[in-house]
Amino acid sequence: MRLGKRIGSGSSSQVNHGNIVPSIDRQAGGVTADEIIATSVLSFVQLRRLRFPVGADGVPLGSEVRADAEAAARTALAALGLLALVSATEQGYDLRSRCVLVAETGLELELVGRTLDDTTSFTLTTDEARSLLEEAVKALEGTGLQWRGDDLVLTPTPKLVELILRSREVAATADPDEADD
Repeated sequence: MRLGKRIGSGSSSQVNHGNIVPSIDRQAGGVTADEIIATSVLSFVQLRRLRFPVGADGVPLGSEVRADAEAAARTALAALGLLALVSATEQGYDLRSRCVLVAETGLELELVGRTLDDTTSFTLTTDEARSLLEEAVKALEGTGLQWRGDDLVLTPTPKLVELILRSREVAATADPDEADD
């Protein structure tokens, strides 16, 4: 019997919140890969589409300052994206138990211009990326836009907490051999 198919069992999958019960092919042993290529893209085209028409005070930005404010905001977002990428790579990719991806080389970044011939390769450390973000945030000051400097703490609703707890209780009492039926 599969966990997600139990009717009235309190399974969280009945409310679109559940886990996929893992299964292991005892002959194949899982997934094997000769090579995994990790590619991340920070699209400046997409960043240019972002608009910031209203300042931190809720007042629309005037046309004389809006272009500079939007450029500063996009720069800060790009710097944040680079910091996230470099930090994630530095921390490594421990996907789950006995599944760690190990890079053969350090992080290699490429800035691709309007054509593939217009490509610049570079490296970036976490400290350099953090400095870029700090500079970008400073440039944002005085534009009418504001960068939130403190941590944003997200709190789940009580209903979501209850669903997670119920899901864990059901998973803890499930017989793993029954999950493959």
